[in-house]
Amino acid sequence: MPAPVVYKSSDTSAPTLSGTTGSLVALLDACLVNGYGSKSAAGWTKAFSATNKGSYLGSAGHYLDVDDSGAGSGVAKEANVRGYEAMTAVATGTGPFPTTSQAASPGLYVRKSATADATSRGWVLIADGTTFHFFALTGDGPGFYAGFSFGRFYSFKTGDTYRSCIFAHTATGSATSTGPEITALQTSITGTTSGLYAPRIAAGTGTSTNQGLLGFSTSVLSSPGTGPNPTDGNVYISRLFVADGGSGDGGLRGYLRGIYQIITASALNDGDTFTGAGDFAGRTFTVLKRSLSGAYFALETSAWDSSS
Repeated sequence: MPAPVVYKSSDTSAPTLSGTTGSLVALLDACLVNGYGSKSAAGWTKAFSATNKGSYLGSAGHYLDVDDSGAGSGVAKEANVRGYEAMTAVATGTGPFPTTSQAASPGLYVRKSATADATSRGWVLIADGTTFHFFALTGDGPGFYAGFSFGRFYSFKTGDTYRSCIFAHTATGSATSTGPEITALQTSITGTTSGLYAPRIAAGTGTSTNQGLLGFSTSVLSSPGTGPNPTDGNVYISRLFVADGGSGDGGLRGYLRGIYQIITASALNDGDTFTGAGDFAGRTFTVLKRSLSGAYFALETSAWDSSS
């Protein structure tokens, strides 16, 4: 697949994110569907729409439904999201992930702003035609990025039709660690990670499944080592592995596309770039630093892995 596009609030003609209804839908329209300024669209379609709502479809074939009308308990500070295997209208479809029993209506939460007003918030979104990762500087704390991801992950199982995931907050709130800030990783391959759902297990049976996320270690994630590594001057990264958790065979299913945990990071800054070597030769990365938790991530700016 082509390399992803990096969208930022600092871009010329970039959409504005704020704690007002509809601002996230307008941002997703601009980045995923229409493009803006010199930035081309990521190649998604807006399948269905309503006032301050939208349903988006990438090449993964599964739908992301976004309710940015302030319907949730977070009102205009947050939007609500849910995935679907198929849809016929906004908030109407089959195969929801998570189900309403896993996340009651209106769904999972995406934090946009610490305040329900027109204060402009910084943001970063990186996307290809299948997957995107979104991070907002909500104002909940200095350098605090609230995250949200949707789309395909890389699967170790050939023909894993349901290798999509949604990763968002399970509850309303401010600087919470629930969801794609990924400030906690599973210590067991059979564990599940709050806010991470796939439409079905790798075998293709059942319904929405809560997946587990594993990386280098939770303690290293929140307190990475000196970076670059003083032994050899390198930056070390780890894939973030997806597991079927307590469902299916409970084994490793694959890994997230385009985002990595940085293990040796403490001297790096938000927005720094580096080039990979060894297994990552020829790849390029930009640093996303979550100051509040101390976590560092590498967003891959070269073409992302794609499984069959």
